[in-house]
Amino acid sequence: MMITVCVMGTRGDVQPAIALSKGLMQAGHETRLFTHEVYEPLAREHGIEFVGFPGDPRDVQVGPVLVEIGAHPVKLVRFIRGVFRPVIADLFERNLAAAEGSDLLLVSSLAITGFHVAERLGVPAISIQLQPSTVTREFPGAFVPPLPRRLPFEGLYNRVATKLYNQVFFQMLRSLTNECRRTVLNLPPLGFRYWWSVDSPRSEIPMIYGRSPAVLPQPADWGPKLTTK
Repeated sequence: MMITVCVMGTRGDVQPAIALSKGLMQAGHETRLFTHEVYEPLAREHGIEFVGFPGDPRDVQVGPVLVEIGAHPVKLVRFIRGVFRPVIADLFERNLAAAEGSDLLLVSSLAITGFHVAERLGVPAISIQLQPSTVTREFPGAFVPPLPRRLPFEGLYNRVATKLYNQVFFQMLRSLTNECRRTVLNLPPLGFRYWWSVDSPRSEIPMIYGRSPAVLPQPADWGPKLTTK
């Protein structure tokens, strides 16, 4: 099987994807890594086929921005939208070229082009994430501020706040994404409810979280399409 691993972010995001790629190669699969070109030496060092795109994530100065933003999810999403706006069409085109001939795409949380490219190619995609974003009663999503203290409705808050954050993230990138779906991939636009509805195609994408259950056990209300490795 030919697997393309699509990942964006700092070295902390990319290095686990390199380990995953090596594991897939050891299991007998052909593996290709699509990420920032600055990580090409690291990938080549481990014998991984590499396709890069321009830019160094360190130039974005994520750390200082996060310190300034603090626990403000909407401001964080606006920042991410600003990062993607000037480069998203190029990312779609490069991701499409990188994924040609693939049987499966593994897509990290910030590699937002990967799922749409998989749809265009007619191949499955699996979401790979390091931070929990799936709705659960047991805790809020990674970028959702928790309640200051335990309250009787904490479980409801965790579910609703995480779902709202996910929807805000999707909606703030939807216009950019739809433009590229039309011009680059020749796909129809995504509607408002694509992420919100439990019956949407997005809800059918399996997800693998790269975190230890010894640190954070898998919530009881996560379904069979989610697993922790």
